[in-house]
Amino acid sequence: MKYNNHREFLADIEQHKHDIYIYCHTLQEVVPMHTHSQGHVLVVVGGVATMNVEHNEYYIPHGYFVWIPPRVSHRITFEGKAIHLLNIYYPPQFSEADFYREVGVYPMPSILYHVVELIEGQTEYLQPDHWKYELLATTNHILPHIISPLALQLRLPTTDHPVVSQIISAIQRNYREAVTVEQISREIGLSVRTLSRHMNHELHITFVQYLRIYRILMAIKQMVDNRESITNIAYNVGYDSLTAFSNSFFKVTGCRPSQFLQWHNDARCPK
Repeated sequence: MKYNNHREFLADIEQHKHDIYIYCHTLQEVVPMHTHSQGHVLVVVGGVATMNVEHNEYYIPHGYFVWIPPRVSHRITFEGKAIHLLNIYYPPQFSEADFYREVGVYPMPSILYHVVELIEGQTEYLQPDHWKYELLATTNHILPHIISPLALQLRLPTTDHPVVSQIISAIQRNYREAVTVEQISREIGLSVRTLSRHMNHELHITFVQYLRIYRILMAIKQMVDNRESITNIAYNVGYDSLTAFSNSFFKVTGCRPSQFLQWHNDARCPK
């Protein structure tokens, strides 16, 4: 099934909002900010996709999926080569459990991996008498019981504030170095106190917290590529020891780098 534009796609799925819809496509351009009445499972295959929801930017690596509740406005972008996306749109009644009321990024458990294997490359509307409908409905009921402890906070706060945008840009340019708030303050032309006040007011986060999260997200991108050792990645993103990197990784994600890689590899090659 092909659509001429995203508006046509949204109109089509709204007409079938009582069905489960699976839609596979390659992300070659930004998906604009939009909303729909269905809950949405988005699985990323290859690379790292970025999703903007309100004032948060979520990172979805290969081997992970994101749950988007009904009527939540979101936009999807990507970096580098095109990324393959698998979308499962659930009717509103499948979003009633507490687990499904918030946006969340999760490592794919084996059950979802095998479901993806069965439906990948297909695009179709499924009605209750179809076996794939029953499969996806059962998967929806099971997921909250097996993945909620593994939620990762792969997100950064965002803002349109011009001064804070400058601060963010400076952090992102310098994160590989031993960057300090004093250094960024001088580069932007602000006092440390003013810089900190702007970040706390607009992002509700400190300079150190933003830098830590951004470094870990950049590390995750490299870990997904699986081309560097964890030690090399730690140095690549600005840490001077593996211990410091591992501790920061745990603070941001709730897991150690080795656990992240294990979950990632399990999603790719489930037992």
